[in-house]
Amino acid sequence: MKTQIILILSMVALSGCTFQNPFVPTTEQKVDKAKFAKSKVETQIEQQTKQFVTAVKEVLESKESRNKEEQVSLELTEQAERLLGGEPIEKIDVRILLDLYDSDIEKYKQMISQKEKMVTVLKKNELDHETTIAALEQQLEREKARVSLWGRIRNAGVSFIILLILAVAGLAIFAPHVLGWIVSKIPSLVSLLGVTSSRVIRNIVKGVQKARAQIAEMPDEKKLSKLEILDLIDCGLKEEADEETTNIVKVIRKKYNLESISKKLENQALMKASK
Repeated sequence: MKTQIILILSMVALSGCTFQNPFVPTTEQKVDKAKFAKSKVETQIEQQTKQFVTAVKEVLESKESRNKEEQVSLELTEQAERLLGGEPIEKIDVRILLDLYDSDIEKYKQMISQKEKMVTVLKKNELDHETTIAALEQQLEREKARVSLWGRIRNAGVSFIILLILAVAGLAIFAPHVLGWIVSKIPSLVSLLGVTSSRVIRNIVKGVQKARAQIAEMPDEKKLSKLEILDLIDCGLKEEADEETTNIVKVIRKKYNLESISKKLENQALMKASK
């Protein structure tokens, strides 16, 4: 039972099955989410940049007469606005800023300070998202490396199982021939280990069958003693013995005292004749 459990666990491990909690996002999903959040911040930064560039253009355009520097600044700002894709969705009210600059300079500074803080927050959020994405991508690379390593280990395990199956199959096919050859060279293995080849068994069966056939051909009134039956079997084994099975047959004949049967029969015949 323990062996079966270990085998099942090994097969599950080699199959590379993994279980993912559907309620916990994967690292790849976290990367996608962080990139989406970063794209939203980038859109906000783009809109704010358009607001500032368009506001500068409008301030320069509000002047009835412009000096050389102001005219150059206006033309460069217009080009920058084109590069950014035109005017923003929501513009800054430049007239309010110009009025406050003349009437309430402190309130003007507060509004400029608020916009500066907004820019700082947007850039910080963008940097935070970039840091998060970089960390998640590194984690994702490590996970892919572990999966790749596990895949190689799993493939090696599967290959080992295939080789093991092939080895067992080859052993099942060639083992009888190898053992038969060993037994033919070392006949004592028959009695020590009970090792025989299929060819040896086949020859022994044929020898016994031949003895049975001889007994069947005898007249019904003919009664054979145990020694006579064994002698017929002994003759059949000797007739079927070949290069591979000769030594094994000798071991069998010696083990069951078949060698002395013919002598016993001869002695019995001599005793009857003398009487």
